[in-house]
Amino acid sequence: MRINRKEIVEKFAGRAGISQEIARQIVDIFFEEIAAALERGERVEFRGFGSFTPKRYEACMKRNPAKNEPVWVPAKVRPLFRLSEMMAKALNNGKPTTSTKQKAQPVSVKRPRVSEPLRMEREAPYAPCHAEEYALPVEAAAKKKKAAPGPPETTWRTSGS
Repeated sequence: MRINRKEIVEKFAGRAGISQEIARQIVDIFFEEIAAALERGERVEFRGFGSFTPKRYEACMKRNPAKNEPVWVPAKVRPLFRLSEMMAKALNNGKPTTSTKQKAQPVSVKRPRVSEPLRMEREAPYAPCHAEEYALPVEAAAKKKKAAPGPPETTWRTSGS
């Protein structure tokens, strides 16, 4: 469910007992003043509801994922809204919410101890770095080229041996 400006005007006029034309002018002035304050770089605060703060984003280079090209994004200012604690409690049926003043307690995670890590060492040299043979031992590169079959010359060992 959404509420728009027209519905706000109707509810305001009904509750205040004024005409819809006067209520529309009041709502328009209200939104214009919020926008003007944000344009001046001021913080707009409504106690018990929340606050609007202008947040500046610096210019930067981003990447267009569709074309994989760099794109220049200019600097901009966007309004940042932060909900008040009172409104957050009201939205969560009176349950307390996490405040920025309260810090989360650290969680300790017990990790298993590994006495001796396994290390794999390679004794065989690597083949030349071609796209299809990248980082393959010599014997694996030979198999790819359909070389004569034979015992592999590559040996693997662990750090314990």
